[in-house]
Amino acid sequence: MYKTLTICALAALALTACSGDDDEAATEVAATAEAATTTEPTTTTEAETTTPETAVPETTEAPTTTAAPTTTAPPTTAPPTAPPETPGQRNARGKAADYLEYTAFSRQSLIDQLLFEGFSLEDSAYGVDALNVDWFEQAALKAADYLDYTSFSRSGLIDQLVFEGFTPEQAEHGVNTTGL
Repeated sequence: MYKTLTICALAALALTACSGDDDEAATEVAATAEAATTTEPTTTTEAETTTPETAVPETTEAPTTTAAPTTTAPPTTAPPTAPPETPGQRNARGKAADYLEYTAFSRQSLIDQLLFEGFSLEDSAYGVDALNVDWFEQAALKAADYLDYTSFSRSGLIDQLVFEGFTPEQAEHGVNTTGL
């Protein structure tokens, strides 16, 4: 019994030291281990040592511990990256940005302008969409441009913006910003 208690106390001390817990817990376990080694062994009767439920085999080997099984996380994969721009896409994006610096366009009228410039439909659509343009803002700018050089009724200006390629919602928003 004396050896078993000492071994258990030493095992607890070793586990505490390995777990990285605070110094207070390690000191407490060390004190328990020291007390266990200075305590007199207890005497047991023969009946107590032969009962299978209470019998503790004496051993000089250190108790073994089983570490928790480790799991390996599945390898992480980077999200797919967009393929690099082709020269045609890069040039269409640049030309679309140049046009938007000059004046307001609807998405469709800007694609049509790039097609007129000789870009393919795919490169034109890519160039326009790559800019992430706020088409409602473009409709507001275009409505203001029209009112700067001529007069329109509210419905006439909405119709003109729809003719330019803006959606009805974008056209109405654009006209609303003018106060008509």
